[in-house]
Formats: sequence, structure tokens, C-alpha cells
Amino acid sequence: MKSWAQRERALAILAKEVGYVKKPHGDRLRVALAFPNTYWVGMSNLGFQTVYRLFNREDDIVCERFFLPPKTELAELSAAKAPLLTLESQTPVGDFDVVAFGSFNEENDHRAARTAPRSIRRAMLELGRRDDVEAVLLCCTSLRLVDEIRPLEEALGKPVTSSNHAMAWHTLRLAGIQDSMPQFGRLFELALE
Repeated sequence: MKSWAQRERALAILAKEVGYVKKPHGDRLRVALAFPNTYWVGMSNLGFQTVYRLFNREDDIVCERFFLPPKTELAELSAAKAPLLTLESQTPVGDFDVVAFGSFNEENDHRAARTAPRSIRRAMLELGRRDDVEAVLLCCTSLRLVDEIRPLEEALGKPVTSSNHAMAWHTLRLAGIQDSMPQFGRLFELALE
């Protein structure tokens, strides 16, 4: 698959999608938000959508999404040394300031959901201790991590959240519940602006 084919697919998807955000890059921090599966799987994840909206709510950040194509197309892209492109502007992912991505290298979402909490905690600590990481976001594991968020933030001195955690915060704020709940981490101390 060539870059022009990726661009055409992205434009066809955007033509059918409601609610995507397209901002000029300019002087903004450019974040490429990855979902390590196909578009259709990624967009069924409300946590992923919430994180996308939270980034784009900030005036000085532009967040664009990218997804993995089907395996055969991914192999073709790799063989052609063609870069993955973001959905919104069809910009090569490598051109972004931040690529928000991490993985347990488990393609099957059902098996990923059974990852042991201690393994996730260990991975989040390992990733979060890197100097080039400013925050840790865990997406799409269907695991209950609410009790782990605050201890991880204290251990790392950095914000930590998960897609489900962010979605719960957003749901509460949309429902008009603006209470500060520091026991659930830094995010739950913020109001919806």
C-alpha cells in the first residue's frame, strides 16, 4: 500500500465520521495518538475517544489519531518503507512531536484484557520512569485500575490515567459532578472546562 492509498482511505473515513478535530499544526505541540489495532476496533473504544478529545481541548495541542492497517497492508507498508499516516492530516507519524503509544504486543483484545494487574503496574512504572515520558496513559485493557492510579502517580511524580479512568472522569463531569476526588488521581482533581 502506498502513501496515496493511505491518504485516500483516511479521507474516505473522515467523510463518514462525525466529531473529528482538525487543527492547523502551526506552533502547537503535535501529538499522534496510536491505537494498536484497526480503525474500527479503535473507534469502538470510548476511552480512546475521550483521550483524543481531552488533548484537542487544549488550544496549544493538536492531537491526531493513527491506527494499524490490516496485517497484509501493514506488511506492504513495511516492505515499501512507507510511513504510517495520521487520519486527520495524513501526516507521517514520525513528523509529530509526541507519539503516544505503548503495547504489551498482544493483538487479541480478549487476551490483553486478562493481562495480570501486576504486569501492567510493572510496565507502567518502567515506561513512566523514562525521562522522555511526561505522563502515562493505559488504553483498552478492560482492567480495573482505579486503585492503582494514585500510587503510580506518587511513585512516578507524573500524571497517570487509563482510557476507562478518563472516560469515567469525563462522564462524571458531563453529568455535572465537579467534585474533586484526589484519591482517584490527578485527573479527578480537574474540572471540565
